[in-house]
Amino acid sequence: MFSKLPVEISNLTKLTYLNLSNAMLQDSITTQFTNLTSLRSLDLSCANLVVNLSSISITLTLPPKLDFGSMSSFIRYGRLSSPNLRWLEGLRRLRYLVLTGVDLSKASESFHWDKPISSLSNLMSLQLSYCNISGRIPIGQLLNLTNLSTLDTLGNFLTILGYDYSLQFIGAQLEIVTKGQTHWLESVYSYHTGFDMSSNALTGKIPEKIGILSGLPLLLAR
Repeated sequence: MFSKLPVEISNLTKLTYLNLSNAMLQDSITTQFTNLTSLRSLDLSCANLVVNLSSISITLTLPPKLDFGSMSSFIRYGRLSSPNLRWLEGLRRLRYLVLTGVDLSKASESFHWDKPISSLSNLMSLQLSYCNISGRIPIGQLLNLTNLSTLDTLGNFLTILGYDYSLQFIGAQLEIVTKGQTHWLESVYSYHTGFDMSSNALTGKIPEKIGILSGLPLLLAR
């Protein structure tokens, strides 16, 4: 049984931490959080990735072959969506924003859908996995977030360097690393020293335009 976001939330103007993860909510996010200008952390995730051992199979050949298939399943615990992200514009104190599983397909249809995020200058962690986002990765806007240390876009369909690729499988995290450390990488570089696309499953030719990035000292795409 799903429920809607409580309208009374907008009255909690002194709130600094709000976690509604996996709360079985079904609603459209519009203005419910615009008054919560004191928020430092907001978690609206309504989905989890869990280990799926049922996909493991063994082929009885010589030698035997072990097929792991998909080692994760996407479990949804709510149905939140947002037609745009303008409700974020007043939340300038946010440091942690988790929107995992929130449907942003409608929002990402707008060319400047990411602009409200770029105004969150204190943001340190941004989780946008499985949000049904399509289109370009807003690198220009993200570089304004100089405190950002973690960006998770797993499970979306995004474009970068002129090529389309899907992140809808295990082990395909896209990391835009700025400062600090993420849990996917053993060594991390700031955005001043390079661009890290490792731990992806990219296929096809290397884009020729990479050659014109003369100011980029490091590019990882393992």
